[in-house]
Amino acid sequence: MNRLPENALTRPAPEVVLDMMTELFAEAEEALARIQIDGDEEAVHDFRVAVRRLRSLERAYRPCLAGGALRKLRKRLARVTEATGRARDLEVQLAWLAREREVMRAHERLGFDWLQQRLGAAQQTERRRLRKRLGKRFGKLSASFARLRPRAKQGAPFAAAAAERVQRSMDRLGVSLRELLTAGDDRCAHRTRIEAKRLRYLMEPLRGTLAPAEEVVGSLKALQDLLGEVHDRQVLRSMLREAAEQAGAEHFRRLIELSATHDPDDPLCQAARERDERAGLARLAREAAEQHDDLMLKLRVQLESGLIAQLEGRVGELLDALDAT
Repeated sequence: MNRLPENALTRPAPEVVLDMMTELFAEAEEALARIQIDGDEEAVHDFRVAVRRLRSLERAYRPCLAGGALRKLRKRLARVTEATGRARDLEVQLAWLAREREVMRAHERLGFDWLQQRLGAAQQTERRRLRKRLGKRFGKLSASFARLRPRAKQGAPFAAAAAERVQRSMDRLGVSLRELLTAGDDRCAHRTRIEAKRLRYLMEPLRGTLAPAEEVVGSLKALQDLLGEVHDRQVLRSMLREAAEQAGAEHFRRLIELSATHDPDDPLCQAARERDERAGLARLAREAAEQHDDLMLKLRVQLESGLIAQLEGRVGELLDALDAT
């Protein structure tokens, strides 16, 4: 959902929130239908985005909502979101591997090919799992959503409700950004990424209605993209450590099996000793670590160049526009 419903700023907040959630739910349903079609690589992404926005909206405007299934709705939104996480990680990892192929040397290609094959097989398995299970989980979510109601027919206008939530969200993001500037560690970066995403989701529907929103959303998207790249390198490094352990175990298992039936000087044993995927995995791990550090440096430069004050100033302009409606 990219735009507010007509006259939304002056309408009661509960009604507007439910309208927005209904539109996002429809987007998730449409993406789910595409997931059932093998080969639609964008469907999982679109589904995740719609559900994340739906979840963020429910979290931010929870006091506006009512209905006997509200708690179940919250839990089922979380379960549906978690169900697609593995598919997204695999998609990112395979795309990163494809970009890294050109830096691999000949003796490192073995590890590269080994990892690419494993991740590709895992992706196919995950796609089948999603097509089989996600529909059932979403069906339960749909049942909860059907019982959702606005808490009241009347109430504060949406502009006032939005302003309150945008201000709180910007305050939290500001705290996280300052902590990140001071500590500069991965945990702070992860928290900041989540806060930036939540503020962006609050701001996106305001585009086209309030002039300052477009610029703020653009700045938040750039920040979120950078923090997302940092997070992806964190996940990659963890995955590569696990892959190296698995490759090492497979390597020694091959040697043990051959040593039971062949002489150590047999060409098969010599070839098995030379066939070690870990050199390629080590190279990939170095690449991921260097990229992670470069991204963190780029982030620090932006923070030291006044990014926090710029964001707070732009959000302040948007809040003034909301107050004026």
